[in-house]
Amino acid sequence: MCGISGFVGQSASLPEQKNLLQQMTDCLAHRGPDGSDIWCEETVGLGHRRLAIIDLNTGHQPMWDSHREQVIVFNGEIYNYPELRKELETRGHVFQTVSDTEVIPAAIREWGINRGLLKLRGMFSFALYNIKTKKLLLARDRTGIKPLFWARHNGAFYFASEAKALLLTNLAERRLDAVSIHDYLALGYAIAPRTCWKDIQFLPPGSWIEISPDGEMRQGIYWQWSPKPDYQTSEEQWLERLEATLSDALRCHLLSDVPLGAFLSGGIDSSLAVAMLARYHAKDLLTFNVMFDEAEYNEAPFARLVAEQYHTNHHEIPISSATADAEALIQCIEQFDEPFSDPASLPHYLLSRATAREVKVVLSGDGGDEVLGGYPLYRRLILLQGLTHFQWADPLLAPLLKVGAHMRVPLVYKLINAWEHAQGHVAGRLTKLLTLYPEGHRNSNYTDSFHDLALADGPTHTRISQYLQDDIPNPLDQMLALEMRMRLQAGYLRKVDITSSAHGLEVRVPFLDNQMLEFAESLPSAFKVNGGRLKYLAYKLARRYLPVEITDRPKHGFNFPFDQWSSSPAIKGFLYDLLFSPQARWRGLLKPHFIDEPWKVFTGQRNSPIMSRRGAYARIFSTTALEVWLQKWRPLI
Repeated sequence: MCGISGFVGQSASLPEQKNLLQQMTDCLAHRGPDGSDIWCEETVGLGHRRLAIIDLNTGHQPMWDSHREQVIVFNGEIYNYPELRKELETRGHVFQTVSDTEVIPAAIREWGINRGLLKLRGMFSFALYNIKTKKLLLARDRTGIKPLFWARHNGAFYFASEAKALLLTNLAERRLDAVSIHDYLALGYAIAPRTCWKDIQFLPPGSWIEISPDGEMRQGIYWQWSPKPDYQTSEEQWLERLEATLSDALRCHLLSDVPLGAFLSGGIDSSLAVAMLARYHAKDLLTFNVMFDEAEYNEAPFARLVAEQYHTNHHEIPISSATADAEALIQCIEQFDEPFSDPASLPHYLLSRATAREVKVVLSGDGGDEVLGGYPLYRRLILLQGLTHFQWADPLLAPLLKVGAHMRVPLVYKLINAWEHAQGHVAGRLTKLLTLYPEGHRNSNYTDSFHDLALADGPTHTRISQYLQDDIPNPLDQMLALEMRMRLQAGYLRKVDITSSAHGLEVRVPFLDNQMLEFAESLPSAFKVNGGRLKYLAYKLARRYLPVEITDRPKHGFNFPFDQWSSSPAIKGFLYDLLFSPQARWRGLLKPHFIDEPWKVFTGQRNSPIMSRRGAYARIFSTTALEVWLQKWRPLI
């Protein structure tokens, strides 16, 4: 995990260019506390902040290839670099270091962009400049584990691992993207390649862009999640393949020249990973877990069961509502450089801060739910799919549903909500399942000045539809494709990258290894969700390694008692002052009703048949993240 930055097409003097590049790189110091360097010549520059994991002595960047024709800055790890290096050496390539970085330009030189990128087994974002062609190549790993942002300014092209390197150096105008705010209020994040900044874009996962000397941009997609179910393989064969594939992924992800550990939440994914690591690959494994005071959220006893069974060196990180800290909340939210509404980002931020005091690298169970079918949402999708067969009855039921909507009875509301979710086209139905605020609710709560800007490009589902495949008939496979192509990198992986890199900690995700992805693409959906059993095949494998207290308990997820924490005077007062100040900047975008109703439910002033307390606190956190961003950056509308 490192930080990269740079530009091409800059017309300032060389000293001015170097100064600018150094400023950009310094903005990413938290991502790479072990070193910093830049390379710059007329019109082009590359900067790097290093977290030293592999080849501690000769792995410094920017790094040249042996021909002195290509220079690279790289964020991530290539786990198969020893094998790639040997293969490339047989083809005549010479290497000067023992770093994984050096195999990237060699692979691109040998096999071209698409084939070269497909050869890389790992997580990465990098910038590669060719001295002869004067072209700059940017690329990201298959699922977007490592981030990369870019912008154009005054005819030049700029990039960085985080948007702050572009914003703090005034390389991107601080203009709000109203359409992305509309999508944020639905999903909790902007839909790539857009960000909440009008002039900053996110390089999508599995893709690359190449900038020519004249500024022309060429783009390509080298990999995209595409299910190809294999119905000929038996359940037992699938089980053996999963065990072998996951074991090999875990083995590869241990590649490191520094000590590493593993997050152990107590859920199936992290517990299974730790069990297999401890049994086959790693002795004296360090494990880390969050411990909450609130029993409903505390998974520490389950993590402890696994740690004791496999004799890991276990660390429990206490996070207590008694020490609720508004300052930590603000720091966490601000780290994202744009609104991000997952409340679990705060405990992950605090867990990463504590873990970074012990190790530089941890393995995580993230990605297991996406590749193997683990979210309760999938059960709901299957149930709703049954209702789609009765769409013909909508004209008959509409009057009854309209009457029922005024009854304010929770069960009636749930039935109405389920029916509405089952109507319409696929993109619309899937969007409703993922949405915090429905389309109509958002539309009716914008201020007059913001309304048309927010809806300028149509409803949210029109942008989600770009991630759907028309040739996927199974609705569960459609949702899994949407998860892998959009939600995984925009939500969960973004949370993990930002909250861990804030403390110079690298998080690896073996469930998203190349071979695990290829395995999951061919695994039929019936082995992911079966008879209401989520992650069916992973459950079968987990039963070989874990006690039933882990495998048979309901899915918990990495939840955070934000509503209970917010009962403390310090946090509650902070939230009230932030959100209800007459000078609150969200008032320029939203009508007061948008926040009034969730606040009353959140603080126990009102019971709502259409909004649970958890739903209310999700809305409060979403608006809090938006307001903190608006106050910090003061973007122009």
